[in-house]
Amino acid sequence: MIRFIREKSPYTQARIAEKMGVALRTWQDYEQGAIEAKFSLWQIKVLVEILEQIDLSIKDLPDPPPPPKT
Repeated sequence: MIRFIREKSPYTQARIAEKMGVALRTWQDYEQGAIEAKFSLWQIKVLVEILEQIDLSIKDLPDPPPPPKT
């Protein structure tokens, strides 16, 4: 999901990491799913602002994949 936002935006991983207040390596780990992204309210606000800049809203984001069948 966060990779989707970044790829639609004009920002590099380094720039989004800076805007979000995290290390570049942390952002890369978020995008790769190596660690779960847990954002504060102000970080969510930054993501919403990025979405607005690219004419998207939260409703435009893809749905999460379905859980695996057991």
